[in-house]
Amino acid sequence: ERVIAIYHASISDLLKKYTNEDVANDKCRILCASSTYGLGVDNRKVHRVIQWRLSRLGSLEDLVQRWGRCAREDSIQGLCLLFVEETYV
Repeated sequence: ERVIAIYHASISDLLKKYTNEDVANDKCRILCASSTYGLGVDNRKVHRVIQWRLSRLGSLEDLVQRWGRCAREDSIQGLCLLFVEETYV
């Protein structure tokens, strides 16, 4: 069981497969992922989505897409957070 896993475009397809399985089977508590995770992955058990740094965000649509990954199962209440750099405040 892994507490934290990573998922991004540069990891191997095999590691992506194992990470998806671990997340789906509740064997991973925290997933640090790039936008790659949102492409073709259907995980309905996401409880929280945290966007770190507004400057890393491509567009408002990208943020809505990421937040849309949260609480897709009716029995889950989700939380979405956006951490913004001080220069934007």
